[in-house]
Amino acid sequence: MVGLEHQDQVRIATALSEVARDLLRTSDGADVAFHVDAGADGRFHLRADLAPVTPLPGGRYEPQSGAVSRLVDTLSVSTSRGLRS
Repeated sequence: MVGLEHQDQVRIATALSEVARDLLRTSDGADVAFHVDAGADGRFHLRADLAPVTPLPGGRYEPQSGAVSRLVDTLSVSTSRGLRS
């Protein structure tokens, strides 16, 4: 996965799984888009954009698991609605 070490791949997959579980419980799921961006530091950064398919309770995302913040450097969830196919 994008040249990441195995341990980093597991961290990202676990964090995304935790967020997805939260979003399934609170907003019927989310659309997910993955991007690889070149950072100002010359390194590549993996970005996963998650857009809930229904509005989030209170209009914002609150992680239900502290594991997410320990697994990834930054996390944000768009409050714009995703697309439902």
